[in-house]
Parts: sequence; structure tokens; C-alpha cells
Amino acid sequence: MRCAYERTIFVNEEDRFCIIECSTKDPNVPKEAKKKGTKDRIFFVAAGHNLSLNHSIEMELHGKWEKDRYGMKLKVENCIEIVPQTREGIIGYLSSGLIKGIGRATAEEIVDQFGAKTLEIIEFTPEKLLQIRGITSRKLREISKTYQESRELRDIVSFLAQFDLSVSKALKIHKEFGAQSLDVLQRNPYQFCGISGFGFLTVDAIARKNGCKPDHKQRIEEGLLYLLDNAQGNGGHLYLSKEELLAQAYGLLNHGFAQETVSMEKIGSVLTHMSLSGQLVSDNDCVYLPYLYGAERRTAERICELAGETELYPDLNDVLQEAQEKLGIIPAQKQKEAVNMCMENALSIITGGPGTGKTTVLKLILEVYHRLIGKTVMMMAPTSMAANKMSESTGVSGASTIHRALQLRYLEENDGEECQTLEADFIIVDEMSMTDMRLAEKLFLSIKPGTRVLLVGDPDQLPSVGAGNVFRELIDCGKIPVTRLEFVYRQQEGSRITENAERIRKGSCTLQYDDSFRFVPCKTQDQASDLLRSLYLQEVKENGLEEVQIITPVRRNGELSSNSLNRALHDQVNPPTFGKNEARVGARIFRVGDRVQQMENTETVSNGEIGTLTGIEVQDETTVFTIQFSDSREVHYEADDMAKVQFSFAITVHKSQGNEWKTIIIPMMYRFYNMLRRNLIYTAVTRSKSKVILIGERGALMKAIRISDVDKRNTRLSEQIIQMMEQNTGGV
Repeated sequence: MRCAYERTIFVNEEDRFCIIECSTKDPNVPKEAKKKGTKDRIFFVAAGHNLSLNHSIEMELHGKWEKDRYGMKLKVENCIEIVPQTREGIIGYLSSGLIKGIGRATAEEIVDQFGAKTLEIIEFTPEKLLQIRGITSRKLREISKTYQESRELRDIVSFLAQFDLSVSKALKIHKEFGAQSLDVLQRNPYQFCGISGFGFLTVDAIARKNGCKPDHKQRIEEGLLYLLDNAQGNGGHLYLSKEELLAQAYGLLNHGFAQETVSMEKIGSVLTHMSLSGQLVSDNDCVYLPYLYGAERRTAERICELAGETELYPDLNDVLQEAQEKLGIIPAQKQKEAVNMCMENALSIITGGPGTGKTTVLKLILEVYHRLIGKTVMMMAPTSMAANKMSESTGVSGASTIHRALQLRYLEENDGEECQTLEADFIIVDEMSMTDMRLAEKLFLSIKPGTRVLLVGDPDQLPSVGAGNVFRELIDCGKIPVTRLEFVYRQQEGSRITENAERIRKGSCTLQYDDSFRFVPCKTQDQASDLLRSLYLQEVKENGLEEVQIITPVRRNGELSSNSLNRALHDQVNPPTFGKNEARVGARIFRVGDRVQQMENTETVSNGEIGTLTGIEVQDETTVFTIQFSDSREVHYEADDMAKVQFSFAITVHKSQGNEWKTIIIPMMYRFYNMLRRNLIYTAVTRSKSKVILIGERGALMKAIRISDVDKRNTRLSEQIIQMMEQNTGGV
């Protein structure tokens, strides 16, 4: 459809997604899409990437008509700018602001001089513009540069369209390679693997279509790097065995070909070269990405330094008795052992599930430490909510997230970011099972040798989202004192949650149900989705939005994924009303009152933090979003930052770790397949303070409880610690 730009409704500067009003003479605009009109033109709304916002340039739009709650609009799949041919058209194009350095008067002079060949001259022989009064060599360079960049970008967008790649990706390529972008795309697109958003599979599709050799050395290198990166991202592995990596690479690099195109020998040769050159690290047939190998080694070394020697206090039992009397606590023998272990060892671990008395032990430890030693204490946890809970439950203020304590920004793989040394004599870290290898490295390297360290957590919960299984490895190495609290002391009156959590942990399917722990059967996904949303709205009405949480095993795919549930619930939970500010970011509409979750670490907000959108204001033509987090901290975001924020009416089990709510609603269906695991349902259930509602197929719940064969993560932290400690002690 040929049309003209009229006005901008919305534009996202980051990815150039636009919603605009257009006009056309085409009579085929659906009646529902017509906004208004003149005698000879029809007005309608179009939405898409990189649409022309220039009154002087006509467009040819290709797409399909779609209807949403705002009405019908044209969803644009391809936009072709129509080069102006008339004198007025060319003058309007040149003076539109698209090309820096040319105003209306200059444009008229250029067109008067060169006529219909104006655009051809600007592109191929721009030096002729020096004939025009007022165009200096400096201005000519500016005109040529902006015209060429605009042309280059259009060419890249056109080339990538055949691979269904967005304009935002074209912008990234052009920013990195400039005028060479198309040439690189066609000759060796594997160079794009280093650009965010261009994974090996995307680049390989471009390369194969362009006829790149299947056994090209860089293709094999990027394939191996992709497999190792995928292993850490999707499997939590720090390494792959050489045998497994070669097998996966052979399958990946030969996929889609009728016969072998890349031999195992060639892959092995490239792998050897990458190991010798430092692109990869191969240690005992275990192949690592260098930064993960370094993180594991450095963490093991620091653990050995921190473990130190035991320290005995003759009056420890007397001090413990005084602490008990002051706090009014009568600890069990196992809890006393935990206190003694912590006070007598530089590095120690306490584990236990909900209700096993970890908080009681922490209170006693803090009181005993204050009386016995009295130096500075620092408490931290991976999430704000967990840190706040530490302060509230122990009565000691100042607990923070690990990221804030270390003053960390988002961790890029090779950022070399230095953390500040933690100035404390005693450091306590809670919810340690959530800490992945890279964060653990930053944490332990920030702790001075000689500092007392206590790690607390529940190893039966899900392992960290990031690669590694740090807490489990530290427990299993056998070189760090561990006290396991197993007896359940705390059971809220009239509640089955703690009791059932313990049964789930042990693999027992004989759960006890009452108002605090319910199972609502549903046979289909549609039925479960409808009922889940109905129960959620009811619970929110009774308990408030901040105290009710849907926790689902999956983020994408299906009506019970967090993405689908958030879309379905948004307008029901927080409908648009007069006077309530809202703003569109890409395809999403945010409005004041929305519950949201941070999806990546930043300088001020940790990955997984949940808050409420409290303000949307326009300041100096920029939309500013204000989010208040659980610790009452307010953080201001611009539109680009909101790409790292998701709605959080429903979240995944992994994203729920370290948090807790009054009511938890959990869907359980057979369609979750490999997500039906004991540690997953255990983690979800233990997020609740008062009520758990399970919805779905009872058999799926039973299957999840029975399956404990959690996929083993490839990590050698435990092995490294054992080897280093034995070397330090001469093998004793």
C-alpha cells in the first residue's frame, strides 16, 4: 500500500519501533481501520520497525491488518521508501532533516543545479555539491556521511529481511562495521557472532545462504564457542568433556547437509588450536571458556585461603548460655552444634529447609559473636527480599544484596570488573544456593583472608540460574565444616506448608491438604489457565497485589507460561483508567500500579528484584518510569532501560528464589515435561508464608515429587578445592 506519513503516535528510539498515522489514496483500507479522511485521502494507523517519519517521502507498506483493544492497525512487515522524482519531492526529501547540513534554501539551489540527477550525484559524485554556494568541504563531508549512513542502513535492513531479522539488529551491525557491513555480511558473517543478539545459529543461516564453506575455520571456532556458551546458559555447566564437545560440534556443523561436510578430525584440530591459543582452556579433557575456568580456579584458591585454622574459645559454652537467656531461646543440641561450629571455624556452612531453625541459630551466632569478639558483621543475600528478611528475622539491620555489597554492575563475561574489598570481620551469606560461579568468584575474592565467613542455605532448592553449583560443591568437598539442620521446629498453627515441603523434599507423595495447602484439579491447559487467573484475582482482592504470586515452571510457550499469564492478567489486575499514566515501550504498555521484575543486574538493581511502577512522567521530552522496590528504594528508568523489566504477576520458579509471599499459586501440568522435578516444586512451595494453591493434573504433581534425578552440572569446584588443600598439607 502506497502512503504518506502524517504524524507520530509512538517511537522507541532503541529499536525504531514506530506507531504512526498515515494517509493513502488506496480504497482497500478496511472500514474498521479508517480514522478520518479528506476528499481524496484515507487516514489509518500503521505499526512496525524503521517506518519513515518524513512528510516528504512516500512509503510502500507491506503487512497485515490486526485488531487490538486500541482498534485496527496495519502491522508492517516491510517498508520501502519511494525515492522522490519531482522537483518538490526531491527538495522536501533533502530538507527533511534526514541529511544534516541541508536546509530548504540549500536544497532548492542543489535541485535547480542538478535537477532529476540530484540524488545520484549525492551518492556517487558528491564533490560536485561544492559548486553550490554555502557548501564547504566540511559541510560536504557531513552531507555525504549522513546520506551514506541512511542508505547503508536501508541496504542492511533489506538484506536481513530475508532472514526475519529486526531493524535493531541492523543498527547493531551498522554501528560495529559501518560502510563495510554488507560486505562482511556476504563474505564472512561469522564476525557478527561477537555482537549481542547474533548467535551462531542466526549467523550460520546467513553464511550458508551466501555459500560460505562449511569447513571454514571460523565457522568451526564459532560453533565450538556457541556450544560451550549454550552449555552454561541452558545446562548450568562450567565445561563440557572433550568427547561430548566434539560429538555435539560434529552434529551441529553437519546438520542440514546431505553428507559429511566437516570431519571430526578437522573439528579436533581446530579445538586443539583454540586451546593452544587461549581461546579455550582444556584441563584433563574438560574444555572451558577461559573466564569460567578462571572463575572456578580463583574461587577454589580463595576458599582454601579462607578456610584457615580452627580457633577455640574456652568460655564459648558460658557465652552461649548467656545469649540463650538474653534472647529467650532454648536451642536443640544440633542448633548448639551449629553455633559452636561457626565460632570455632573461619569458614563454615549451615544448611536446612524451612522451619528447621536457621533463623534461631543465626540470632544466637550474632549474639555470641557480639559478646565473644564484638567486631564488625556484614550480612548479605542474593535478593533484596532475602536481605530484608535477614534483617527482620535477626533484628540486625543493614543486610544488603551481594551485588550492592560488592558494588557490582551487570556482569559481562570478560568485564574484569574489580570489586571493593569487604571491610568486615564476620560475613554471613544467606540463600547461598542461588549464587552462581561468576558471582561466587566476585564474592570470595572480595573477602580478606582472616575474615570469618558463614554460608547459609537450602541445597534442596533449585541451583543457581547461572552456571555452576557452588553451594552444593562447597558442601560436598568435605573440607568445610557443615551443620545440617533437619528437624522441623516451626509449623504455623493450622498450616500444612512446612510439613508438606518436608515431605516433598524426601520424595513422599502423601501430602496433607487443608485451606493452607490446596490442590485444584484441571484436565486441560485452557481450564487451568482460566481457573488460575480467577483464583489469582480473588486472592489479590483479599490480600493485596504484593502478597500474591503466581509461580510457573516455564517462561515461554503455552497459556500457563509467565509471559502468557502476564499478558492475560495485565488489564484485569491493573486496567487503564482516567488519570492513570501509561506509556508504550515496544509492544508493551506499562502503567502506574504494575508489578514488575528486573531481569538483569544493573548498577542500582539486582536481577530478580520485584517492585511496583509508581510513576510515569515526561521530562524534557523523555519518558521516565519510576519503580519502587521492596526496600522502599525508588529507581528511575528511561524507555531503553525498560527492556530489562518484565511484568511480574506471574514469574518462573527460578525468578522466585530468595523471595516469599503470603499466597502462592502454582500450575502443574504434564505438558511441563522435563520441568517436572522435585527441587522445582519444592522451591516453589517454600516461597509461601501462608497459603499454597496448586492447579492442574494431580499426576503431574506426583511425577514432579518422584523425580529427583536432577541433571548434574559439569563443575569441578569441589575437586579443585580438595586438590589444592591436599597440596597445601602435603597430601595429608
